[in-house]
Amino acid sequence: METYLHISAVWGVYLAAIVFFAGMVWRIRDWLTTPRSPVPLGMFPKPATRAGRLAKLLKDTFLAPHSARIEPAMWVFAMAFHVAALGAFIDRRSSTTSDSNNGGPTLRPVTATRIGAWNFLRPTPSASARRV
Repeated sequence: METYLHISAVWGVYLAAIVFFAGMVWRIRDWLTTPRSPVPLGMFPKPATRAGRLAKLLKDTFLAPHSARIEPAMWVFAMAFHVAALGAFIDRRSSTTSDSNNGGPTLRPVTATRIGAWNFLRPTPSASARRV
């Protein structure tokens, strides 16, 4: 047992450091040899008016048109992921109610099902059935 501890505690640390630094050198070399981007990556929006700059900023932030131009399939899946994450966040926020005893939030009980990830296909119960 002492041999295993010595190997993992002493030599494992050195091995991890070597792998870490070699990976960083590899990654930095990879970054330095990457060709220029085919899409103009301007630092500031081009429109002259404040409203135009704000509109371009919001469009670039929430729709990511540069990503859609470079990799359309990845963009579709990324947007689907963000919509699903927003839906999960909104659903989670609506699952709290006010407890009449102390006024704090009370969570609905969570029950395990065998369907797991496919649970979203089931119809949701009415609002009166969800009350705690």
